[in-house]
Amino acid sequence: AEAAARSLAAAVETAQVRGEPGPAVCELARSAGVDLIAIRAGGRDQPRVGPKSLGPTARFVSDHSPCPVLLLRGGR
Repeated sequence: AEAAARSLAAAVETAQVRGEPGPAVCELARSAGVDLIAIRAGGRDQPRVGPKSLGPTARFVSDHSPCPVLLLRGGR
């Protein structure tokens, strides 16, 4: 994902953090002044559309992010 983003954006930074994924992503975004979070929308067990289409981490991030969130959906 990092390599793909680097070909499309002027600046890309990656980080590894510990803790519950959703809150950790939101806290990192808040503390680092992130402009955009890109996150996978759901896993194989989520429907493609509807309220249950997001996994728990993507749901938390989309509800609590301090910046815009880009939900990525892969082809099936």
